[in-house]
Amino acid sequence: MAANSYVPGDGFQLQATFTKNNVNTDPTTVTFKFKDPAGVITTYVFGVDPEIVKSAVGTYYMDVTVSDEGQFWYRIEGTGAVIAALEYPYIGIQSQF
Repeated sequence: MAANSYVPGDGFQLQATFTKNNVNTDPTTVTFKFKDPAGVITTYVFGVDPEIVKSAVGTYYMDVTVSDEGQFWYRIEGTGAVIAALEYPYIGIQSQF
């Protein structure tokens, strides 16, 4: 799995669609987690933190701005009615300006 690379200040959108029996379904809880290069984990929960947006049944997204250099990880979890998770790295690279 190759990590996407971004310079500090870049933005991108993380999105997850949860399904059950091939039908888009809302989990009971949706959580987005970020781990920075120092190992600090920041957690956002749908319905508590406004950063997570529900765009359709079972589909959630969050806009992310790269703030630093180094390897970061994100994890998106659904629990309850739909149990699923995915996680991937992304890399903040040094700007040349």
